Amino acid sequence: MSEYISIVWHVRKFKRVRPALYAQIAVHSVATSIYLGVSFLLQHGHNRVFIAWYIVCAAETHLMSRMSLLTIIILGDGIVVLADKVKVVVQRSTNSIPHLAMVLFMQGFTQFVVWSEIVNVLNHIHTDWMTAAFSAGTSAAHPSLIETVNAALDNITAVPDSSWPQMARYFTTFADVHLPADNTTELVFDIFSALLATMHNSLFATFDVHLKQESIEEGRYRDVTFGTLGGGFETTINMDAWDRLRLVFVYGYVASGACLASMTLLTIVSRMTPWTPWPVVRATVYLLLALGLALLTAVRVDEDATDGFLFSPWLLPTICLVWLVVLLLTHSHSVPPLFFKRRPILAIRRRKECDDADF
Repeated sequence: MSEYISIVWHVRKFKRVRPALYAQIAVHSVATSIYLGVSFLLQHGHNRVFIAWYIVCAAETHLMSRMSLLTIIILGDGIVVLADKVKVVVQRSTNSIPHLAMVLFMQGFTQFVVWSEIVNVLNHIHTDWMTAAFSAGTSAAHPSLIETVNAALDNITAVPDSSWPQMARYFTTFADVHLPADNTTELVFDIFSALLATMHNSLFATFDVHLKQESIEEGRYRDVTFGTLGGGFETTINMDAWDRLRLVFVYGYVASGACLASMTLLTIVSRMTPWTPWPVVRATVYLLLALGLALLTAVRVDEDATDGFLFSPWLLPTICLVWLVVLLLTHSHSVPPLFFKRRPILAIRRRKECDDADF
């Protein structure tokens, strides 16, 4: 909707195109209001009002499917099929690099939207949510989930009763002196790790991240047991899921920087008018922002720094702020008077063209 408002501002001198844009703004305003109202009503458990969400959406499609459809509309189906096959992208290096970077960036950004919601849930998780809403608010239980939980509960009986007060004191003070014997401590941590991994995997399935189903269909991890000792199937799937997030982070930010850099280079090559100080500064800022986005993935060398950034609220806003700066600078066609003197001839010419427009 903000994009339509910005277009109305740019064509404010042309009366014929304004009614259609006003209609688009009105339609999007109504849809936005419905979305906002439905989101508040869904805060308190299940409610039939969620049907309005699908009515406004017109079809129940996943976010990834909608973004892929948008990419098809913009670039065509061939480039999407090409970008979905990494091997083909590497082999056919003669294809349009800007288009490939744009598709990979859009796919990575939609992945960021899904993973940011998962991280937000995990950051605000509480004990009561784990006990009350684990089975009610997440995806349907997979057989492997049930087996892992049952195996963990069976192993709890092997923990001596005298160890639980010590574990409670440890989780209060986090002092190693309060830990019970080594074998008991290892067993307790294995049990809780398996349960936590199982809960994470159920949450992933809720957001349509089906690594468990993919691994079963591909025949991976056939020799991994469902028990808690030695990791287990759920723990292995959980580690794969977080590795996928780290991979998405790397290629998403690199593709975003490559997309911005390639678009800037295309602008430089296709420029037909003489260069002035402001376009030079603007292009330089674009290239520096693109380099910054790509180099941000350098935190991947440090596991703790990577996880700290992925679990922070800045995974999505960082990219959004960069592209917001690009949007503002792109629409600043006139030279800012704070830095450079405005060319009076160009200003008079633009004003005269607007006055002479007859539609």
